[in-house]
Amino acid sequence: MHSRRSIFIGGCGRSGTTMLGSALGAAPEAVVTPESQFKLKLIHQKKAALLSENSEAIYAQIASDERFQVLWEMTVSPYVTRIEDEKTDTYVRRILFDIVDQYAQKHNRQGWEVWIDHSPNNIENVPSLMTAFPDSKFIHLVRDGRAAMASVLPLDWGPADPIQAAYWWMGAVACGLAAERRYPKQVLFVKYESLTQNPEAELRRICEFTDLTYTEEMLTANALRKSRYIEQQHVRVGTTISPDTNDLWRRSLSIKEISLFEMVCGSLLELLDYPLENTDTSGRFSRIDLMFVRLKSAIKKAKKRRRLRQRVADSLQHRGVSQHGRQ
Repeated sequence: MHSRRSIFIGGCGRSGTTMLGSALGAAPEAVVTPESQFKLKLIHQKKAALLSENSEAIYAQIASDERFQVLWEMTVSPYVTRIEDEKTDTYVRRILFDIVDQYAQKHNRQGWEVWIDHSPNNIENVPSLMTAFPDSKFIHLVRDGRAAMASVLPLDWGPADPIQAAYWWMGAVACGLAAERRYPKQVLFVKYESLTQNPEAELRRICEFTDLTYTEEMLTANALRKSRYIEQQHVRVGTTISPDTNDLWRRSLSIKEISLFEMVCGSLLELLDYPLENTDTSGRFSRIDLMFVRLKSAIKKAKKRRRLRQRVADSLQHRGVSQHGRQ
């Protein structure tokens, strides 16, 4: 068996990272897992006292992570222990690969060699991930920010107004572009629109960059097992990749929402070859307009938080897990 390695997909939320992960997971040597934000907590704690404790404590911390519970829907067993004089980064990597392996065993993906992880914030943490996975490859997936905004505003998480959405999108894209410049041999830029319009060509290009085996099964993006927690927010994952929804944002967003978004990051949209809908937003919004945007946003944000808490509670209850994480 070859040494195991990782492919980290990242980008602004609602940019297709889950879809792409589910597609690449069809490679015969790969396993795609749910999002794994817990890995960053472990990597960032590598110099803390936690890693001087026994492995049971580390696994217990991961198992008690609420997002791990609702996304991975599994328990973990502490199989990895630290070897004498082992480097901390190596120890962290072995633990994470072991948890991936336990997931793979559960879902009949034994013999995997490549871990596909599609957590959007991967692209904002490339240097940290490089420390634990120095031979990893990264895919920076970029989608028209207005489409990402149209997708996230109705959900129970994320920005609640176009101005917040603009800074949210712009921040993630900026991190990705910087990572591409810093690590050109390990970070690949992919446009969501190109992927959906020419899926086979783009998937072959990605597979060549990441040294994955291309298969036609990738075109249906059906390798990821969706947990109850995400199934309603990723209804298109598991269907044939197509451009059908690329322009839906033009019908679902108001002129005001589009204008506010373009007011903040119109230049970045244009630099990425996304034509503006409103070429002149100067003077369009008064202080009163912006004050009402902030007020409505605060109300909507509170409603989002309540809905998110309820979705988490429903998912935990479905698994028979208490709010305190007891099995």
